[in-house]
Amino acid sequence: MTYEVDLKATIKVQFSDPVKAKYVFLESDWKDCFFDYRDMTEVAEHVAWMFQTRGTDCIEGFGAFKREKDYYVSSDETFGSIYIQTVNELDAEYTDEDAVGIVEV
Repeated sequence: MTYEVDLKATIKVQFSDPVKAKYVFLESDWKDCFFDYRDMTEVAEHVAWMFQTRGTDCIEGFGAFKREKDYYVSSDETFGSIYIQTVNELDAEYTDEDAVGIVEV
């Protein structure tokens, strides 16, 4: 029996100083050392994905996130602060009970 499960989480990412953040993450030499993003949407998606999969200790290129009330924050004078808040925890959204097998059993 094989199940295919779609998972979904909702995570908010907020940049306190969008002008600084855009300059650092899209226009400065930061991208030569870390990632080369197309736009701030892609930056937010990457931060949310790393937060969900790796936790808050340190997201490479964005620093360590510390818990404050119901959100996490990482601050740096070059890009301002980045706030992350989980709106909906990772959960199963859909399960296909008749999925094609991974290996022949």
